[in-house]
Amino acid sequence: MTTGEWFRRVPWSVVVIAAALMLVGATGILRGDELAGKSDFFARQVVWIVCGLVALFAATVLPYRAWRPLSYPLFFVSLGLMLVTLFVVMLLWENHLVYVLGGCALLYLGLGLVIGVVLRRRLKARPRLFATTLAELAKDRDQLTR
Repeated sequence: MTTGEWFRRVPWSVVVIAAALMLVGATGILRGDELAGKSDFFARQVVWIVCGLVALFAATVLPYRAWRPLSYPLFFVSLGLMLVTLFVVMLLWENHLVYVLGGCALLYLGLGLVIGVVLRRRLKARPRLFATTLAELAKDRDQLTR
């Protein structure tokens, strides 16, 4: 993919709206830090904003149409995982909160990596678009050039 194709593929309205929302949230957090005294919530938020923007631009590398058949199942799986995590955190709120959140985060990161590898292999294993048609056209060209 060339740089020009990538720039055309980026949904710039989403980028601008997301950046504006991040800026509004960051200014609110900065003001809260000023009122509360010395705290580092703003620095943490800036790190998450940068991570979010990197993820947003990384998501544009894969065409969104490739995600279309998986969008609803992925949405409901992520919603279910979020609710299971909330249930487990509420269940173990008093005793092992940090361990539960860390374990859930590691589990979800591992699952995400496995799913990403599987999807990448499937996308690479797909035949070229119109491979049969192109092969037939090559045969026809060879016969015509004889």
